[in-house]
Amino acid sequence: MYQNDFEKTEVGEVPDDFLVLDGGFEVKAENGEKFLELPGAPLDSFGFMFGPSARHGNEISARMFGT
Repeated sequence: MYQNDFEKTEVGEVPDDFLVLDGGFEVKAENGEKFLELPGAPLDSFGFMFGPSARHGNEISARMFGT
């Protein structure tokens, strides 16, 4: 099972096993919690890949918050 804990990543960086395809993704910290943030402007299509390669039997679960 793949798991990522943003608490282990320095603020302003992305985890080592993330490949940012496009966008200004970076780890931020607020109220003692770290999270991955993508700035709201400019509005466009952005993406990243993460974890090991696998073709079958994948399931992804994530919690996201947008404003």
